[in-house]
Amino acid sequence: MPTTNNPATLTPRQQQCISALLAGSRLNAAAQACGVSARTVLRWLREPEFVAEMARQRGNLTTEIAMQVMAQAFGAIRTVAHLSTESEDEAIRLRAAIAILSLATGTVADLEREGRFAILAAQVAELQKQRATLD
Repeated sequence: MPTTNNPATLTPRQQQCISALLAGSRLNAAAQACGVSARTVLRWLREPEFVAEMARQRGNLTTEIAMQVMAQAFGAIRTVAHLSTESEDEAIRLRAAIAILSLATGTVADLEREGRFAILAAQVAELQKQRATLD
């Protein structure tokens, strides 16, 4: 097998196997779908090129799913915001307002965590610089 981490270096069967595994197929089903034995798939799963391509495709899939979820979340936020001001039912307006407050609270907490993480990362980088000058 080639040693480059290039999806083009994988065989069509390997690409098909990766697709099946990422779609949730179990090992035996993925092997059957691409016309190889389960032992072959196990061998592929020990090959760095195969594992790297599977990780790359999993990352792409995760990004695509996250983008779809975010698009739906924006729509949901618009709907809740609309209900919080436009619904004639007071109970719906109240539930919508509570949902908005809950989302805002979570967002603020996330931003605070990100800020603290950025500060810690900067401090670690500075300590690493200082250590490098001492070595």
